[in-house]
Amino acid sequence: MRNNVIKPIFDKEAELIRCYPAITTVTDTLHGTKTVTYLNPITIKALVSDLTMAKVQWALPGVTTSKVKQIIIEAKNENLFQNAYKIEIDGENYIGWKEKGKDQSRKVADDYIKAYIYIEA
Repeated sequence: MRNNVIKPIFDKEAELIRCYPAITTVTDTLHGTKTVTYLNPITIKALVSDLTMAKVQWALPGVTTSKVKQIIIEAKNENLFQNAYKIEIDGENYIGWKEKGKDQSRKVADDYIKAYIYIEA
């Protein structure tokens, strides 16, 4: 897709989502327990859409969850998204789909990326 197709839709339909970065501290090295401290959220704009369970099966192989969303964000915010431990949309907390420890996002145009987020089951 070209930017001239996405930009007007993004400007009109985008909603605000909150990305929460965090600091992980190992509290017990013997048992490997960790404490996650969430930092102040960073608000970014995103196009948000729900995915049907049929799409989830092929879009997120191996993930069992009750709710999945597809988001399109500006490429300049990709680093914020990848470093977020949780993403809040309408009061619900989601996590980014990771494969081999990396958030999976794909470029859909020069200035936009697409990613999947879900509620952990």
